[in-house]
Amino acid sequence: MSAPTHAGSAGVVGDWRHRAACRDVDPELFYPAADSGPLFEAQVAEAKTVCAGCPVRAECLTFAMSALPHGVAGGLTPAERRRYRGRSPHRVSTAAGRPVGGSRPEIAAAGRAAIRAGRPVREVAREFGVTARTAERWAAQVCAKTNTETSTTTSGPAGVAQGRGVA
Repeated sequence: MSAPTHAGSAGVVGDWRHRAACRDVDPELFYPAADSGPLFEAQVAEAKTVCAGCPVRAECLTFAMSALPHGVAGGLTPAERRRYRGRSPHRVSTAAGRPVGGSRPEIAAAGRAAIRAGRPVREVAREFGVTARTAERWAAQVCAKTNTETSTTTSGPAGVAQGRGVA
């Protein structure tokens, strides 16, 4: 016996939620554990990266603007949605991939998250509306952080085994 569905249910074929990019992602990603600070920004950036590639982002944003008080949805945090209330979601949207209404740090965090997820640097630059040099800097930061994390887990304190020869 299956549960009854209604016209707004995500289980109904043709409903926009059926095509959402977040369908196969852990829902907790869209509800950051932190309230502010670097951890919050990183969690929001990761959620916005999923939203950036979503084919039904506009529909999700329309729904979120009127009916969703919590969580990242349609590429916006609850605070961003409050800021844009009354505007058409299409007027809120910017380039694909770039966090809608995002600050510079949010855009940079989302860009780094996209690079960490394997997106090409040139593509990230184009989608996030930054220069190739900026996207390359983000990639270098991601690489440096990855190398630091790797060296501390494999060889003790950072800098002990960086692969650099002694001059």
